[in-house]
Order: sequence, then structure tokens, then C-alpha cells
Amino acid sequence: MSDLLLFFYALVGMFVLACCHRNVRQQRPHSRTLTLVGWGMMSSSATLGVLLAAYATWLLVTPSL
Repeated sequence: MSDLLLFFYALVGMFVLACCHRNVRQQRPHSRTLTLVGWGMMSSSATLGVLLAAYATWLLVTPSL
């Protein structure tokens, strides 16, 4: 199941990046939906990174039983 979610996340990410690149090349503004999806993906990636770093730190700090 996680493989499917990772594939979907990568697919959406590449779509957003491709659309942004095309808009820059054609000197057009980004649509509001595209901007919101990009910000949402960036926010979720940053949140997941912070949570995983905190979990790894917690595993290092707590003694094993």
C-alpha cells in the first residue's frame, strides 16, 4: 500500500513541477490550484521530515528495553 502512495505522491509532484516549468517557459502565471497543490506537497514533505527526524532522535535518546 505504501508503494502505491509513494508512486501517487511522485506522480503528482512531477506533474506540478512540469506544469510550473512549462508556465515559466511560456511566461504565464501559475494557476491558483497549481500553487496550492505545490504548497501542500511542500508542507507535507517538510512535516514528514521533521516528524521522522524527531522519531529518530527519540529512538537514539531513549534506552532500549
